Parts: sequence; structure tokens; C-alpha cells
Amino acid sequence: MSLRAIRRVVQKGRNAARRVRCGLALHSENVSAEVPNDLFQAHLSIYWFFSRFVHGRRVLDIGSGTGYGAAHLRQAGATDVVGVDRDRRSVAYASSHYKLPGLRFLVADAQELPLDLGSFDVVVSSNVFEHLDDPARAIAQMRRHLKPGGPFVLVVPPIVDEASLDANRRIVFHKSNLFVWQWADLLKQSFAQVRAFRHLPPADSPPDFLDPFPSTLSPADFEFIELPVSELGAVFTLGAVFVCTGHASPHRAGASFALH
Repeated sequence: MSLRAIRRVVQKGRNAARRVRCGLALHSENVSAEVPNDLFQAHLSIYWFFSRFVHGRRVLDIGSGTGYGAAHLRQAGATDVVGVDRDRRSVAYASSHYKLPGLRFLVADAQELPLDLGSFDVVVSSNVFEHLDDPARAIAQMRRHLKPGGPFVLVVPPIVDEASLDANRRIVFHKSNLFVWQWADLLKQSFAQVRAFRHLPPADSPPDFLDPFPSTLSPADFEFIELPVSELGAVFTLGAVFVCTGHASPHRAGASFALH
């Protein structure tokens, strides 16, 4: 084993110990500022994209995890941010590490949001809906709390072929492994307008998402480029990014959705 490989193993052990000391689950897909590697910077860059929509608005973050993203949205100008996550350890971590006025975290399932949650100008969710058994139900739940005209900004894995489908099916946490066009069809049942964006890493410094060491990248190094929804499955992207607004027509909203 090379010296570099040995150092990676040692660093992975340190990262795991840090997570455990902070009360986080050892085996999960949650990322946190405890391990500020390339993977964390890529996830944080998604919240930088979300911040385009939040200034002066009340925001719901579905699947807020360890809270770093919700905290960024509050610091970016959101008047009030509520983060919900079904993992109690993540919510406890977020509540203790990000104590800001107008920011709070709750234990809740996206498929059964609390009735008294209130209404929001914007709803965001990063890499969470693929973890759900019933994403259509979660969208319906979310719509009860989203003010008319407010955007729902969603990021899910870019499943575009059998290889990427198989890769996601092997991830034990992923329950709804839809192709990107299936996500688009599902969203169009609830929203009049669905826009798509590519999430791109820096071309001159490709990230290594398995690297356990602190990253030399920053969220600003990642780029988001709008493209037609129909083209999202034909180009490389780190995540399938959707920005949804408006109400779908009654005929569209009543359409059935089936995997194919």
C-alpha cells in the first residue's frame, strides 16, 4: 500500500471518529462541515444555487440534514428558514451547531409534514427525494405549505441510463430511483413551469468525492447552467436540478404517474 493510500485510510478513520463524537450516524449519506472535503463543497454549492431564490423570503428546507445548507440560506438573506429531517441525530446536530435568529430545525418526514408547519415563499430540497418511498406524496405534502407562485427547487441524482440506474439501486438509502425525465414528468403534474439546470464541477480541478481530506475547492467553483428539460438526460451533470413554479392545470395534476 502506498503512503498516500495509508494516509487516506487514516484520514477516513479520523473523519468517522469526528462524526461519532458529534453524535452523527457513522453510516449514512449525510454530509457535514465536520468533513469539509470535495463532496461537502459540492453539496454546499447546491445551497449557493438555492440562495438565488431566498432573499427576503421564508424558506422550507426538506431534508436539511446536518443544517449547514439551511444556515447558509439564512445568512444569504432568507428572513426565516425551517429545516426538516427525519434523522433525529442530524436535527440535534444542526440545532446545536447553527444557532441563528430565524433558523430552526424539526424532526419530520417529508411524506408526513406537520399540519402546523405554516406557509413558505420557497421550498428547497437537495438529494433527499430519492430516499423517499413515495416522492409524489411528499410533493403533495409540500404543496400545502408553498405559497402560490413560490418556487420549489429540487436536486436529485442524474439517472440517465441503465448504468446510472444500477449504481443508484446499489445505494441502500435510495428508494425511488427515477430517470431524470421521470422526475420531470412527476413535477409537471403539480407545477405549470419546470426548468432544468446542470450542476458542473470546475473543469480545471475535477473533484474527488471519495477523497477524505479537506478540499481545496469552494462552492463558488461549481457552476449551474440552465438548459431545456428535454436535454437534461443527454449531458453530464453532478445532479438533476429542477426549479418549479405555478400550478399545473387540473387535467395535468390529475394524471397518473408510473415507472417505465
